[in-house]
Amino acid sequence: MNKPQKRDKNAMNVVEFEGFDPVMNQRHFFTYPIILASYWHELSGSEQKCLDFILRQTMGWQKDFDYLALSQFCTGIRGSTNKGTGLSKSQVRRAIDGLEAKKFIYVDRHQNRPSKFTLNIASVQRDAPRKGASQFILKSDVTVINEDEPMRVHIEDL
Repeated sequence: MNKPQKRDKNAMNVVEFEGFDPVMNQRHFFTYPIILASYWHELSGSEQKCLDFILRQTMGWQKDFDYLALSQFCTGIRGSTNKGTGLSKSQVRRAIDGLEAKKFIYVDRHQNRPSKFTLNIASVQRDAPRKGASQFILKSDVTVINEDEPMRVHIEDL
């Protein structure tokens, strides 16, 4: 007589990764920005997941911005293999606020519609910046006199 095995109360339902495609090609990948390796320690796990989601939806499709709903961050995009981040809406909101405060992204929020998520791409100036928003200035556009002193540039001077 076989005894039923005891189920471990601490065991999790784990979905095992199938493995990477042995024939990796450009159709399945986009270039992940290596600069993020210098900032990972500054991001929470939720912020990292949300940033990765935004990167997939923008850079992964060769776009600088995309319109995304909170539900898409949570559960993915209908009709695609993208299953989202698995985070709750409150976790996604906090993560987006954190990414925006840290200047990784810009968000133009719309009531009852998906918000516009734009990546902070340093070589591009935003048109119609919001009050208090930073302007991007290429270092090649500015003559540096003394590298040891902080540089102050007025937008009107350019």
